[in-house]
Amino acid sequence: MTWKRFWTTLATIGAAIGALAFARGKWMPQTHWAIEDYESFWLLKIYQPPLFDMLLLGDSRILNAASPSAVAQTLSYPRVLNFGFSQVAFNQAYLDASREKLDPVSDRRALVLGVSPYSLTTKSDEENPFLQMHSKSRSEFLLLEALQGIRPYFDQVLDSPLDEYWRHFSRIEPGNLDREFYRDGWNPVIMVTPTRGDSREAYQNMFQGSKVSPRLVRDLMETIRRWRAEGIRVFGYRAPTAEEVKALEREMLGFAEDAFAAQFREAGGTWLSLPGDYELFDGDHMDKESAIRFSRRLAGAIRDEWR
Repeated sequence: MTWKRFWTTLATIGAAIGALAFARGKWMPQTHWAIEDYESFWLLKIYQPPLFDMLLLGDSRILNAASPSAVAQTLSYPRVLNFGFSQVAFNQAYLDASREKLDPVSDRRALVLGVSPYSLTTKSDEENPFLQMHSKSRSEFLLLEALQGIRPYFDQVLDSPLDEYWRHFSRIEPGNLDREFYRDGWNPVIMVTPTRGDSREAYQNMFQGSKVSPRLVRDLMETIRRWRAEGIRVFGYRAPTAEEVKALEREMLGFAEDAFAAQFREAGGTWLSLPGDYELFDGDHMDKESAIRFSRRLAGAIRDEWR
């Protein structure tokens, strides 16, 4: 193939892509969440440089509930990142990736773990969406960005790592909530129409056949010991959820909070008790207003223990 023919072919393909993108924008209905928002959000989070004093870790409960700016204001602690991911497992890949975001020269390094029992199960470890996102190169994410206009035609090929995340909220009518994406990794929910869903059935299905993994718990405790040996403060707390979900986590997953908290303390971590009444729009995730109140309470508990 000559260079002239190559560039002509490339231009033709580019024109075809442009035409499809134009057609999609003109005739196809717009999605509620613009793909450029959430793909950019995760790209930024995954590739954040190691410039932070504190990371807030956990699954979607923490992704929605932990506001770095609210924590920073309470602690006078400016460099805080929400490194939460939907259905994340506390496996070594996630723990190591979190550690790598801390500023190596900071003298106030801290990792704050919001523990959801499902994040300690083998099933979560195997299905972990974080691994799908973390394994993608920067160029793959940028390709998804560039092709956003024609994405609907190639969904089965591109398969965004975020698809499972949005599926998690399918039990809530899309018109009842909106989402915001912040550069500090926070992804709060805003209730347009006040709604309180029931997540018990969804969690019964998700927890089926799952148990807290002794291996993941053991590896987590060993990692906490290493972090403490490096001078990193480690805080943990039970991720807020409805009482009926806590009951399922005890009965189906076998999670014993008191025993887990004792192991956490023995490994050198500080376990926090965070009581409070928060608005959970689906029985499990906070709305934005509650998230800000919760984040300030979390920061206050950390401040009290840091003294």
